[in-house]
Amino acid sequence: MTISNPQRNNPLHGLTLEFILTKLVAYYGWAGLFERIPLKCFDHEPSIKSSLKLLRKTPWAREKVEGLYGFMLREVRRGRGAVVSDEVDDADDGVDNPWLRKSE
Repeated sequence: MTISNPQRNNPLHGLTLEFILTKLVAYYGWAGLFERIPLKCFDHEPSIKSSLKLLRKTPWAREKVEGLYGFMLREVRRGRGAVVSDEVDDADDGVDNPWLRKSE
């Protein structure tokens, strides 16, 4: 009997919202995030903590952030996007995501 993993094709499985948001900020910056998802928490005195508070209470906003993360992963995979900066790599919670590694 084989146990199937229903999450095996889900790129968000095992990732925290904080990890996702941190990577998006490193990739797009706060201004870039606000351009793509116009939330006040990304524009007015933005911080990870305040953004997480809103995203955890607002399911539609969280879905948009998760969707943008998927889009960012596809851009990085295709080589169309900038490389995520090292300054937030310490906050990756031990999750090794091959799409966010710097190419040499």
